[in-house]
Amino acid sequence: MTASRTPHDTRIVDQFTRWAKPFAELAIHAEAESMAQTLAACAVTSDMKVLDVACGPGIIACELARVGADVTGIDLIPAMIEQARLHADREGVTVAYHIGNALHLPFQADSFDRVVTRYSFHHMQEPGKVLAEMVRVCRPDGRIIVIDATPDAECQKEYDRAETLRDPSHTSALTLHQLLSLGTDAGLSPVVIHQYRLESRLQDQVAPEDWNALKAVFA
Repeated sequence: MTASRTPHDTRIVDQFTRWAKPFAELAIHAEAESMAQTLAACAVTSDMKVLDVACGPGIIACELARVGADVTGIDLIPAMIEQARLHADREGVTVAYHIGNALHLPFQADSFDRVVTRYSFHHMQEPGKVLAEMVRVCRPDGRIIVIDATPDAECQKEYDRAETLRDPSHTSALTLHQLLSLGTDAGLSPVVIHQYRLESRLQDQVAPEDWNALKAVFA
């Protein structure tokens, strides 16, 4: 895997290896309203096979496993998979975790009833290709669930500037229109669209050397 990493892959691995444990422990990732909307969008039942792409510390994967689904999680970052396995052990659920690249999912076509990703597309240089891979491994009557920050068009440029200071692996947070356009290009049609607001602290997951520049953006 290391030999095939792009420079951007390396930025992602470096960033989230550094922040794996504090990222896993951020309460915002298990916030009740957003989690409820996520589970409603997934609409998972116990007879389903589910794939969580760029699963991070396994928070969504474990919640879906709790209903009895057969859940697989995949992430590029070994440190995140380690956190995900620890989380599954603490929650008493079973999830099959893999280290791998979302651009080249190591699964056969039509393997899953649900394919979900949360807070990952803003790290992707080619989110359309990642979505195409998600569609490939999802059964024709299945469901794709994509959750991410969706700034308004007039805020997008400055949002990306601030996020890149906080997280060098950030690429761009798509607007809702851009995200829906990716789905259309992939041959998908909307089933349900939910939006929710999350309040986070500016100082969360910011390297000390980037803190002053980030504060200056908001000042």
